[in-house]
Amino acid sequence: MAYTRRSFLRAAGLGSIAILNATRCKAESDVIVPVTDQSGFLSAGSMLKHISKGIWLGGSLEAPCPDFFFGKPVICEGAWGVVNLEWHIDVIKDAGFDIVLIPVRWDAYADRGEPFQIHPAIFRRIDEIVGWILKRGLRAKINIHHYNSMRQSPHSEKERFIAIWDQIAEHYKSYPEMLLFDILDEPCCNLTPPVWNEMLTEALITIRKSNPRRVVTVCSAEYGSVRQLLNLVLPRDDQLIATFHYFWPYDFTHQGMDSRIPGGSVHWHGTQEEMEAIDEHFKMARNWGAENNRVVNCGGFGTHQTAPAESRSLWTSYVRNAAESNDFSWAYWDFASGMGAWDRSRKRWHNWAVESLIPSRPE
Repeated sequence: MAYTRRSFLRAAGLGSIAILNATRCKAESDVIVPVTDQSGFLSAGSMLKHISKGIWLGGSLEAPCPDFFFGKPVICEGAWGVVNLEWHIDVIKDAGFDIVLIPVRWDAYADRGEPFQIHPAIFRRIDEIVGWILKRGLRAKINIHHYNSMRQSPHSEKERFIAIWDQIAEHYKSYPEMLLFDILDEPCCNLTPPVWNEMLTEALITIRKSNPRRVVTVCSAEYGSVRQLLNLVLPRDDQLIATFHYFWPYDFTHQGMDSRIPGGSVHWHGTQEEMEAIDEHFKMARNWGAENNRVVNCGGFGTHQTAPAESRSLWTSYVRNAAESNDFSWAYWDFASGMGAWDRSRKRWHNWAVESLIPSRPE
């Protein structure tokens, strides 16, 4: 389903009353004070303590929007069943998360031809969500998500990719340091490690023209593989965080998503062998960071909702602890979609998530 501003409110059960109330004065301002000088921004290393526990707003703004430029200038948030609402951010903050990550399929809202203009409607929606996050004292991160044509044809898409980042960076250049950028989610396919190293460097050069000190995260190749950190070559820039995603073992985390693996069929028991494999992967990431003097974080991990709940709890707890014991900040994928920690129907955190992801949360 494609959503306009009015249908967002209708989905929230607010309807036209919310439209009228939106014009009234608020006790708390939504205005973000613009920044004109980024020289005082926190370093990447110092930022880590402010982004220790994150969660992605998955299944929403990265949904496809094939008819956007066919006379229907609407945002396709909700096409995959998830619409972001302001009270979601309260729930996330109350659970102890300190950064909210927003995946956005920007290329769905950018012209195919030069100058590859991004439609203002998507900026307005992202501005709104970022505003919800920042006014609650949390950090926010936006990325380019599911840019599949960039994955398949990086050289032919390069000009458009750079132009999209040029517009995003310029639009958010006056936002405070609480907003982070992530260059591209899970580069893969024809974005081989050498090609990705080339493309990320050019994107970063573009970003730095308007955002010289904003913290930027860079994902490793092959869908964020921890092993591909070894082939990640970053420019000389002390405001970068290298990030990997962790969905191992695949048959466990993706059961029910991959048609070859029926949901509920694969368990993770926390055997010595299983735990040692995870320990080895995280040790590899830690060693790479130390050897290359780079800040590293685990930028995404999660299990599909069809995985056995007890196994989800065990695995999530172990991966989370592996990240923390290696001094990595982490982000869970995701809030309320297919791998979600939040139960949308019951409007509460899943029991397994309370036990393993946010164990300090008061009942």
